[in-house]
Amino acid sequence: MKAIVQRVMKASVTVGDELISSIGRGVCVLLGISKDDTPKEIEFMVRKILNLRIFEDDNQKRWMKSVKDKNYEILCVSQFTLCATLKGNKPDYHLSMAADTSQTFYEEFLKVLRKEYKSDLIKDGKFGAYMQVNIQNDGPVTIQIDSPTPKTASVIPKTPKTPVAVVKPEAKRKTVTPENAVHFVDKVRCSFEENPQFYEHFLDIMREVRNQSADTLTAVYKIGTLFKGKPELVHDFNLFLPSNYRLYIDSRSSTNVTVSIDGQSPISLDSLAEQIDISETTGAMATGGDSSSNSSSTATAESQIDVDIALLNEALLSLRQNSSETPQQPRIQ
Repeated sequence: MKAIVQRVMKASVTVGDELISSIGRGVCVLLGISKDDTPKEIEFMVRKILNLRIFEDDNQKRWMKSVKDKNYEILCVSQFTLCATLKGNKPDYHLSMAADTSQTFYEEFLKVLRKEYKSDLIKDGKFGAYMQVNIQNDGPVTIQIDSPTPKTASVIPKTPKTPVAVVKPEAKRKTVTPENAVHFVDKVRCSFEENPQFYEHFLDIMREVRNQSADTLTAVYKIGTLFKGKPELVHDFNLFLPSNYRLYIDSRSSTNVTVSIDGQSPISLDSLAEQIDISETTGAMATGGDSSSNSSSTATAESQIDVDIALLNEALLSLRQNSSETPQQPRIQ
């Protein structure tokens, strides 16, 4: 299943001269249904659409709120052409679900979407009709969402139990000082000297940590994503994490960053993002493994402790003090 989600000021669907439906501010979703889609794909897509953070918060900070958070409207339009492949210059639609089954599937998607949100805020086009879709894109902001491709065991190489990494967990956590933290922040700034927007993003993450608006899992995910391809930054950041967290980076591919929590096998950043997404949606973190194990749920609760906020705060305060002497360094508000 594929969805093209557009942030809009308004959108509408007409068939001929008849207005089928219209919305004000919200999102317009063009939905392509493939022949292999199942109810599992419906659940995934509904969760992503409702929790996609493409709106600003009350302080005008961007990418903080979802359509559900803002109580905005959603206009859904079925569009089988999203599943097209090209044969030369001609589109081919053999991957899309057949018309006799896709309508029922699409109606089930709408049913689940209305169940998870507010039915009166969800509008629809006219399935199978020749429609005119008028979209006033806001931004523009357009996000493509693809449901996960089922993994085939026969084509996926086995992952060794001990990952090949340049970052190794230490039996005893090193003692770090405020000076270490200041040095690390400056090292990040120098590393991103040619791309200052990445350094600004790092500062935003540190502000979230300082203000306790980001939990450990979210901070680890954002830092791991930002530090892809930079083994030395991944190594140094581990010093500031709780002892039960470790970031790894593959020595054969420096963009392959994984996370280990409570001594468990490392997981990819994509898998961590899924856990964070599920946590935000359900209010409980999915831990994986045997659901009957008491130790698993206990480990999760214990692992959600804050990053060493005091230490990082000292680093940020020192950086702020230094910024008065070095004007090019951004000041933390």
